[in-house]
Amino acid sequence: MSSSACGSCTAPVPDGYLCSGCTRDLALQLLTAASIAQDLDDATARLLKRGSGGKSSSPEPPLPIDMAASGTADMLRLELAVWSASIAPPDDLPPMVPRIRDLARYLVRHLDGLRLHPHAGRAKNDITTAVHRALAVVDRKPEKVSAGLCDNCGRQLLAELGADSVTCACGMTFLALQDRRRQRAAAADVLGTAAEISGALERIGIRVPRGTITSWASRGRLTERPGSRDGAKVYAMSEVLALHAERGQRMRG
Repeated sequence: MSSSACGSCTAPVPDGYLCSGCTRDLALQLLTAASIAQDLDDATARLLKRGSGGKSSSPEPPLPIDMAASGTADMLRLELAVWSASIAPPDDLPPMVPRIRDLARYLVRHLDGLRLHPHAGRAKNDITTAVHRALAVVDRKPEKVSAGLCDNCGRQLLAELGADSVTCACGMTFLALQDRRRQRAAAADVLGTAAEISGALERIGIRVPRGTITSWASRGRLTERPGSRDGAKVYAMSEVLALHAERGQRMRG
């Protein structure tokens, strides 16, 4: 069960079918999929207000859902579901009606199994294509995006993408919108202790010692996330990967 070349970039691979670099890139694509899942739902439900702001010349009211966004989300969900099912043991299959975020997080947790799949290169390429199409949907210059529901009247709050406050039609003002959005993205991330993250990355060919992770945390470069596991602090895998990539760039430069 070994291959002389990566299925995605043809780099040498000592074992499996995906090199460490392509495995890392796949992990980042999966984390991206998890983080934009809610934005895709908002786009499908037409909560991302787009366009120039002019009135439509069509007398017909718009459909209650954005079919293009819905189709893109379905394609991403299907790719993630297919590859999750291809590596899942019978007693650990994904849910029958899976969400994009759950599927992406499942694959991040099982990257070591995916890189050993004979078609791992195709998985990486197909998932990357689906994620890029999804990004094109959520990045289409929205005038306003969903900022949650009003605590007072329950209306949908819509604010400019970079805004940090919004006033509802009922008169209630909400602050710290950017914090709310960061918290939503963080909720989609894969969390773990320093030892868990180090071990998971080691299994996919990325060496980040536990001591390095705790050192980053002690120097304030890595944010501790709420909660703990057996008394150990937990961190986000995406932040560890970003710091690891930054360190690699400094070493190469």
